[in-house]
Formats: sequence, C-alpha cells, structure tokens
Amino acid sequence: MTAPKKVLEGVRILDLSRVWAGPLAVRMLADLGAQAILIEAPIGRAGGREALERMWQMRREGRHFPYYPDGDPGEQPWNRMGMYNDFNRNKLGITLDLRYPQGQDIFKRLVKTSDIVLENYTPRVMSNFGLDYPVLREVNPAIIMISMPGYGNSGPYRDYPAYGTTLEQHAGFSSILGCRPESDTLPAIVRHFSPSDGVLCR
Repeated sequence: MTAPKKVLEGVRILDLSRVWAGPLAVRMLADLGAQAILIEAPIGRAGGREALERMWQMRREGRHFPYYPDGDPGEQPWNRMGMYNDFNRNKLGITLDLRYPQGQDIFKRLVKTSDIVLENYTPRVMSNFGLDYPVLREVNPAIIMISMPGYGNSGPYRDYPAYGTTLEQHAGFSSILGCRPESDTLPAIVRHFSPSDGVLCR
C-alpha cells in the first residue's frame, strides 16, 4: 500500500536559517512533505553544524558539556546534539560559502529550481552576499523569500544581531523572571520562537 501524498510534496525550500527561529519552521514544512535543503557555511555561525566544533574542542580538553548524553559530544557532536537534530530532521544538506562566487553560483542554481528561500540574518547579510531578493527574482521570478531578522528589516536596531536571550533582555522580559532578587533571571529556554515559527508556517 502506498503512503498518501503529503500536502507540501513538490515544494522545495532553501533553509539558510540558524538556531531556533527559522529551522523549526522549515522542519514543520518538511514534515508536511516539502523538500527542505539546509545550507550551512563551512565556518562557524551560531546554531549550525559548523559551530559545534567548539564543543568538540571542549571534549578534547576534557570538559563536561551538559547538552550531550553523559556530557560527551563525541567525535561528531552534530550527531549527538538533540536540538540540532530535532530542528533539522527531514532536511537534505549542503555546505556553501556564500562569500565567494562559486558558492553564490551554486546557490543561484538551487534558487532556480526552488519555491522558497528562508533566512534569519540581519538585513545587510544577503545584500552583502549579492543575493538579496531583487537578485534572486532575476534568477527565479516566482521565488518567495522569507527574511526574519530578530529586530526587523527597518528601524534603528535593524542591523543588530539577535539571539533569543538578547531579545528577551532588550524587551525587559528577563526583569520579571526569578522568584527572589538573588535568583537567576535568565530562562532555561527561550520560548517565544516556537509560536513565531508556527505563525510563519501559516
């Protein structure tokens, strides 16, 4: 008996996003049948496979790292990191260095046969690569580009890099956490990205 067709079969998504906001949204779309291609850089950016090298260095130094079974990231930390594997399941993968013409050319070839590009860089990054929306539309006039920088595409903070905990601090949310003055005011996990990813998928 053949499995029923999934609702997003035939849709191809190029995933340039990192950490939480973005990877989870693309994973949900991949679970619904879209072909998702995770594009990773060969040098460290937070939340990607390449950034886990520093955790491997911690292992070489004999340091304990709590996110792994037995505190040991192993020889291939990306294969033992629960969050990384959870957010990137059902995705194909390729490593591209978009700073150089060869990587940009391969990316454009992928864009030509794709439906959606999703990224969560600051607004300047894709234009610095020469791969912003007007350029991608020349390659594929039907391409949909989703940009989700932490501080938006305009305004005084647009070029600030964002991470969940920095957004919470900036918004003042962390000031209301904790039970007493001496307690930790940082949450164990950043929670606002899960609903934002769900909204993005709609």
